[in-house]
Amino acid sequence: YGPEDLDFVLGIIRPNSGRKTGQPRRPSSEPPSRFIKESTKPTSNSNTIDPYSWPRKSRKEQHLPRSPGVYALFLRENSSLPGIVPLEEGLIYVGLGGSLAKRCHFSGKTEGHSPRRSLAALLWDELSLEPELGANGNYKLSKSSEKVLDAWMHENLLMAFDTSDDIETVEEVLIRRLAPPLNLNKCVQSEQHKALKDLRKVMLDYAKSHRC
Repeated sequence: YGPEDLDFVLGIIRPNSGRKTGQPRRPSSEPPSRFIKESTKPTSNSNTIDPYSWPRKSRKEQHLPRSPGVYALFLRENSSLPGIVPLEEGLIYVGLGGSLAKRCHFSGKTEGHSPRRSLAALLWDELSLEPELGANGNYKLSKSSEKVLDAWMHENLLMAFDTSDDIETVEEVLIRRLAPPLNLNKCVQSEQHKALKDLRKVMLDYAKSHRC
């Protein structure tokens, strides 16, 4: 996929959408030398929507509909993740949900949610999290650690979303074009993605070796 694919697909779905002029920008920063900086955001025009144009709020301020859509997670300004260089304005993840109201990563479901597993692996030491092996073979967190991760997410992340009847296409085009650092498939994987995958494997191996 290329820029013309995003313009074509999203222009059909939301032909009158576009970025509001004058929207503040998150200052960019240089990545650590051991990581490759991720792709920058797409160029917007009057026929294109993208995660940067969606209303961005804390999870507690969002009312998620029970309709399909694509969502994005952003680091708040002055927040950070160990070893991660976010995209412009703090974008770290793009995902989809058949019901956005049910696709909430902010409350204790690390086992079944990829972005939470990534966050848990990145914040393992900083938050003293306790990984456990889940029933599906992935790692989860102890009940107390799930609450610690919940609190970190509410304090440090913002969420944005847009409803769509073609969520698979929209999500895939956005991920392929932007390659957010917590999206570990559907896009070209940088050294940053690979380092995160390795960290998740370490956490899974720990959970397996310490199972009750």
